[in-house]
Amino acid sequence: MNAGRSVSATYAVDPTLFTPVQFHARALLGYSVNGICAWFIKHLGVSIAQQVSEHCQSMVVVGCEIDYIRPFDFFEVDEFTAILEKVRVRQSSSLLEFFHVFTAGGHEFARVVTRWKIVRLEGDAALSAVSGNMSVSLLKRFKSVELDSLPIQRILPLKVVEIETVGQLYVQGSYNQTLHRHQCEVADQWAFHELTALTAQMRERVVLSASSSEYPMGEILGRPIKQITMELSCPVFLFEEMLLETNVYLLEAQWVFLHRIYNLDRAKALAATVIESF
Repeated sequence: MNAGRSVSATYAVDPTLFTPVQFHARALLGYSVNGICAWFIKHLGVSIAQQVSEHCQSMVVVGCEIDYIRPFDFFEVDEFTAILEKVRVRQSSSLLEFFHVFTAGGHEFARVVTRWKIVRLEGDAALSAVSGNMSVSLLKRFKSVELDSLPIQRILPLKVVEIETVGQLYVQGSYNQTLHRHQCEVADQWAFHELTALTAQMRERVVLSASSSEYPMGEILGRPIKQITMELSCPVFLFEEMLLETNVYLLEAQWVFLHRIYNLDRAKALAATVIESF
């Protein structure tokens, strides 16, 4: 039977996974990454570390969408399940797409899609890499149903255009921040799930500084996020300086936060764009 392959794991609910209003986005992405690592071990017989050491390849995140399906709070159930439903090899084996679903009490509460670009390692201790394609020896281990020749439909650029042309701009804010090691992964560059923490910090900072009778945005801090969309376009490495910019819009009676993060140590290159919709 030529069916797609999945992995799942059930975890205990603990208070660090939640804000007062919802499951942490950063936790969703963390469990998503763990599911990807488990999928490679179970279905391809290779760990991420072995991909690096034996196949001279790795993966870097270039895009992600988080959709919160329903409210889910700390007191609802004792356990939740993270499922990696399916994997797709895209764009001439240069990109992998992973589809995740999170359930509690038998019902979905969030869905996550992550996209990872394949990079070929150059062999140095710093794990320097260039864009590449899936190793032929690993590509042979995928099932035909997991090979998808259709082009990727980028969601974020269309959303940005709609927000900036149709939405009403309310307030703006910006500040600088240095990337520290607790925000990094093994190659001393930012761990992508930390983006959700950075943007949450940006959002709260802008709301607290700008909320007033004219801009009554304080209520946002008590609302759950409905959707997060992000693209990553440039790495940020340990101790590099970032410029974080946030624009707050009202779009069709919905608050939308458009965040852009620039790497100031790389000629102010755009490192990431994140949209939070409430």
